[in-house]
Amino acid sequence: MGRHLCRHQRLYDHFGEKRVRDTPIAESAIVGSAIGAAMTGLRPVAELMTINFAFVAMDHIINEAAKLHYMFGGQFKLPLVIRAVSGGGRQLGVPTPRHPTRSLPTSPV
Repeated sequence: MGRHLCRHQRLYDHFGEKRVRDTPIAESAIVGSAIGAAMTGLRPVAELMTINFAFVAMDHIINEAAKLHYMFGGQFKLPLVIRAVSGGGRQLGVPTPRHPTRSLPTSPV
């Protein structure tokens, strides 16, 4: 999910459109869809364009992905990976100073 900027063209070519989704740049939708896919037994890898935009999906990450296993008494697991680029490059603009690396390790994810 989140095949941004064709970085994963080889994966798309190898696995096809059933396994690699070219999604809109909507972090909350990407993470929410990945959580739903994980709940059905798939093993999604959601990719956000940069880690700075993880704050947009933080409700899904903290309140759903981290807790659904426990909310349902351990009846299912959520095998989910959220990938994002961090640092490096020219990340200019307003959202770049915010970085969730100090927040995420302290959450129950």
